[in-house]
Amino acid sequence: MYYNTTRETGEELATARRSAASQTKRILDLFRSMPNTSIHAWTIKTFLRGDVPITSVRRAITNLHDAGQIERDNSVYAGPYRRKTYTYRYLRG
Repeated sequence: MYYNTTRETGEELATARRSAASQTKRILDLFRSMPNTSIHAWTIKTFLRGDVPITSVRRAITNLHDAGQIERDNSVYAGPYRRKTYTYRYLRG
C-alpha cells in the first residue's frame, strides 16, 4: 500500500504504488526465506540493496504486520542512530 501523502496523481501515483507493492513483496519474500529469524528494518534495507529509503522499509513492515503476515517479537535493536528498532519475524500461513 502506498500512502499518498504528497498528493501524487496520474502516472506518478501509479508508479509510486507499483514501487511500494514491489518493495513490500520483496520484503515479505525475505521474511519467508528466513522463517525462524527475527529481522529489523536496517537489516532489511541492507538485504534489499539499492536505493530503498528506510521509510519505505518501515512502511512495508507496518503493512505486513497489520495484515498479519509478520509479527513483532520482544527483541529490540539499537539502529545506526542509536534509536531502538523492533525486530519482526514471519508468521507461517
